[in-house]
Amino acid sequence: MSRAQKGIGNNTRGAKDQLLVDRAITQDCRTRHTNLCTAWTDYKKAYESMLHTWILECLKLYNLNRTLREFIQNSMKLVTLEANSKPIARIITKSGYGCQLRSGTTISHLLYMDDIKLYAKNERDTDCLIHSLSLTFYRLFLH
Repeated sequence: MSRAQKGIGNNTRGAKDQLLVDRAITQDCRTRHTNLCTAWTDYKKAYESMLHTWILECLKLYNLNRTLREFIQNSMKLVTLEANSKPIARIITKSGYGCQLRSGTTISHLLYMDDIKLYAKNERDTDCLIHSLSLTFYRLFLH
């Protein structure tokens, strides 16, 4: 499991581990007087904020397999649908954006259950990470 996913793994302190990593990143950038740009994304709320009837209609318009559409429709009644964090983490990491620490390690994101905190050296890179994340969710839900 990626270090960025500690917030959702077994045998960790969950969000406490992530908060300690976040604090270390912030202190490292402050000490070295380097830029740090962050963004929070709550992907659970993005899914919940749309009318489920509209989501189902969009899936139909994009010609998603009927069996899969029915599965999603039934899932909406029972639980909240969440994307698998592994492809999300892999795509964000492969983007090449992130904040480079004194140690040489580059941190691009941390996962906290249904939240993702993105790290970059400037606003342009943060926008690129957000765009990559948006495309990832598009692919996960429509393909």
